[in-house]
Amino acid sequence: MLIYSKTSQSFIARTQKYLVQIMESEMGLNFRTKRFDYGDMHYPIQLVVFEKPGELGRFDPLTYQLGLSKTLMYSTDTEGIKDIIRHELAHLIAHIDFGNGILPHGAEFKSICQRYNWGPETKRASVNLSEQELSKSHTDIRSERVIAKVQKLLKLASSDNVHEAELATIKANQLLLKHNLDLLGSNADDDEEYCVKRVICGKRVLGKHHAIYEILTTFFVHPVFNHGQGGFYLEVMGSRANVELAEYVANFLDHQLDKLWTEARKDLRGKSGIRQKNSYMRGASRGYKNKIEASKAQVCSSKDLVKVNMGLARGLKIVYGRLGSTSSQSRDCLSSRERGQKDGENLSINPAVKNTGLRKLLSF
Repeated sequence: MLIYSKTSQSFIARTQKYLVQIMESEMGLNFRTKRFDYGDMHYPIQLVVFEKPGELGRFDPLTYQLGLSKTLMYSTDTEGIKDIIRHELAHLIAHIDFGNGILPHGAEFKSICQRYNWGPETKRASVNLSEQELSKSHTDIRSERVIAKVQKLLKLASSDNVHEAELATIKANQLLLKHNLDLLGSNADDDEEYCVKRVICGKRVLGKHHAIYEILTTFFVHPVFNHGQGGFYLEVMGSRANVELAEYVANFLDHQLDKLWTEARKDLRGKSGIRQKNSYMRGASRGYKNKIEASKAQVCSSKDLVKVNMGLARGLKIVYGRLGSTSSQSRDCLSSRERGQKDGENLSINPAVKNTGLRKLLSF
């Protein structure tokens, strides 16, 4: 999970100086704001702050991001941070020189460290954090409590009792809205934090992915399609609790929407082409959103929703700056779209879904 806040941006500004110094003085590379020259090519590079227990640094070959752990924002060990940057730069150069499929810390990685005269301290890349520094970087307890409450509450959302399921959905909306409004209030004079997490990856964007995008907008997050080497990824931006819930539901829908389409096509008299499938996916997302928006109308005032959306807009500006947009027009298959809308209205996020290795969270 990536972290964006005033504190993280200040930390990135400071560590960017370390990055430029290392690349120019120790590696002999020319740095150009967000790119660097290597051989005859110009490669992108970006420092980001992430949060994951047990990791201090990471390199993402899809986006060429060098990640620094949130815990490092509170560290006074400057040399330790520089060694972590060197360590991740070694991964980056190894990726450029040798491609995918190499061992993370194998001979290729070691050869890069040797090339730039980086010793054992770079290979092990660690810092010493005091108890006080560690306490500042702990996960937001309030968000964890909200997630736990939503998890317990929404066990009722897939109930066969229509009234019970509807009431659970309404209360879930109410709980998440209150949490977001509380965060906006508490951060009015504080350091507002936004989280970003990649939830879906693939070679090309399908109608199903657009449906997932639309459904995720009901979770008080802003989904964004991005593209990197070899494909696309869908990530979500918002508060910690909302992002965690959106991650679960995206992975659930990635399988569930295909399953629903497989069942639906049996009743559509062989109408199983790409136009029919895309029409079905658009209908499914519209049906689900209609259900949730009707539920929100019972607990969310327009004033509160505007306030939350303004908070997301501030986050978008901090995280992405300017975002481009695309639109397309296509002719729907009416029967497929209507079937999709019906299935979307009946869709619930089933807590019995097989664990995919992600945190098992429930959503509405």
